[in-house]
Amino acid sequence: MEGELNSVISDCEMMIYKIARNYTKYYSLDDLYQAGIIGIIKAYKKYDKSSSCKFSSYAYKFILGENKNGF
Repeated sequence: MEGELNSVISDCEMMIYKIARNYTKYYSLDDLYQAGIIGIIKAYKKYDKSSSCKFSSYAYKFILGENKNGF
């Protein structure tokens, strides 16, 4: 599971940075990136692989939520 999670994180890394850049006025990019990783982990644990939704679309709201409310 850990190897697969690392792969998912590296696949979504650009999306994490894209979302995080919207909030750099308020927080540091490193802190926002770490909050985005937490969002990815939460999304990974709740994601249903049999669903028709792509993981990146599903994880977007988790990353955004952690960046907005994670601090």
